[in-house]
Amino acid sequence: MKIFFKQLLATVLGFFVAIFLLVIVGSIVLAGMLAAFSDKEIKSRKNMVLELNLNYQIDEQTVDVPFLELIDKNYSQKLGLDALLYQIKKASLDDNVKGILLKPGMLSAGYATIDELRNALQNFRNEGKFVYAYCEYITEKNYLLATACDSIFLNPSGELLMNGLSSDIMFYKGLFDKIGVKMELFKVGTHKGAAEVFTQESLSEANRGQIQRYLDELFDRMSTDVADSRNLNKADFASDVNKFTVRSPQMALTKGWIDALWYEDQLATHIKKRVGRDTTEKICYTPITTYRKMEGPNLLNETSKNKIAFVYIDGEITNNSANDNEAGCKSLLNSLRKVRYDDGYKALVLRINSPGGSAFGSDQIWREVSLIKEKKPVIVTMGDVAASGGYYIAAPADSILVSPYTITGSIGVFALYPNMQELLNNNLGINIESVKTGEFSDLGVPDKGFSADERFIIQSAVNRIYANFTSVVRNGRQLDSSHVEEIAQGKVWIAADALQHKLVDKTGLIEDAITTALNMSGIKDKSDYKLVYLPKKDSGLAGMFSMYEAYQAKQMKANLGYLYPIFKTYEQLQSNTGYFMRLPYDPKVH
Repeated sequence: MKIFFKQLLATVLGFFVAIFLLVIVGSIVLAGMLAAFSDKEIKSRKNMVLELNLNYQIDEQTVDVPFLELIDKNYSQKLGLDALLYQIKKASLDDNVKGILLKPGMLSAGYATIDELRNALQNFRNEGKFVYAYCEYITEKNYLLATACDSIFLNPSGELLMNGLSSDIMFYKGLFDKIGVKMELFKVGTHKGAAEVFTQESLSEANRGQIQRYLDELFDRMSTDVADSRNLNKADFASDVNKFTVRSPQMALTKGWIDALWYEDQLATHIKKRVGRDTTEKICYTPITTYRKMEGPNLLNETSKNKIAFVYIDGEITNNSANDNEAGCKSLLNSLRKVRYDDGYKALVLRINSPGGSAFGSDQIWREVSLIKEKKPVIVTMGDVAASGGYYIAAPADSILVSPYTITGSIGVFALYPNMQELLNNNLGINIESVKTGEFSDLGVPDKGFSADERFIIQSAVNRIYANFTSVVRNGRQLDSSHVEEIAQGKVWIAADALQHKLVDKTGLIEDAITTALNMSGIKDKSDYKLVYLPKKDSGLAGMFSMYEAYQAKQMKANLGYLYPIFKTYEQLQSNTGYFMRLPYDPKVH
């Protein structure tokens, strides 16, 4: 028996020693890997040409996920708009960088995002440096970005697909009819078509009309920018695109859309001459992700006590903490309260790129923004879309800036309830019985419809929230009631119309918003400030898993393609409750 206990004790002791050693060794290995993937600066090189490969979906913020490069070798190339703008500006002041080679690829980004990048490239050129675009494919989006460059080169075997803009809206009513689900809609606003995809099989005339107007105005703005940049006749360019008359690389060259049909080796020779190198030498091409880790001009004043908060409200507004492509109310409130209570913050810049979402979450964020405004300036910069709940949050700001490509407005409210009576009772044989104390205690039970009194109760709540929404706009923008009602009703506006209707103050990009914040903050030395980006990402283990989840979501979106909206819609119906301030459609323009 003694031998048995000795062996047992030795086994247990050995087990814990092994675990201890494993933890120690694992920690050492993990520390080594973290060091290997750290952002430690590397030395800059002379005569660099920055390579800007944008063949991916460009998000507002860069997500750095440790070790992800070991799983996806292309992941390290995917910088967000924040890092792209910073690195381009850094390169413009770096004497070692002679120019930029833009490879837009099949660029996937909103038009306001592209406008930010165009402005950054034009500012880079203003420093006396060159920017060349090299394309294998040309579409409206990557061509618009390419027109910010000195020259555009197309591979002789390249393709053109410049055939105008379209927006696809997926309807689910037919699917619900087949499975026995009826979506009950309560709304305010003749144009509030956010729930049409669940209750109709096609667009209402009001919704179709505003989408058509948005596309037409977006196309007109794009045509203006392209024509101005390339010295083209705007009417001729617009006609050629809408009639799809330019279908070959040679036709594009003849029309003056591009500068040459070159293979990469021909472009390389041209760039060597431009930077003054022997044509037999190699060019020092530097991917922007590599340049991000290089020493160079520091644009951030980390020592200043004057802080400007830059808060992202990016994605669907939810009542939860932040997640991939979601603006989580809880996370945002924590960040905004830090800004309100800390006197070191002299102003708040809100970057809103959101179609709206939860009415409750939008109102909580609005309240915090309003409280901040009582103590310090609040400036809003709008991205691709800042509509409905996104606009609700922006309304109290001291100044609202929009890109010429931004869509905003959509002042309206709706509630959506699934009536699954047929699915449960007839198709699945499930019956639900309620025992209740009051007449309305079973309001919202999924296996029955709504009585007239129940409909009145829900519609009254929707009306109340809509009245609050219009009041917020009226007070925040100092407009009279009749004007607000005229521009509300769920109507969606592009930047030019939003300016005309006084929903926003001026056109401008991110840098303009920061400048406005500085001017309103009372900071005398405009270089004496520190920009603080919020909400801050968790750098610990929880943050690592969160970022990896975000990466997985992006991979799912890429893999599912056209099926992804169905999955996302189901997910939102499962997780979201209450009333919604939401854009009538997702502005995916092709």
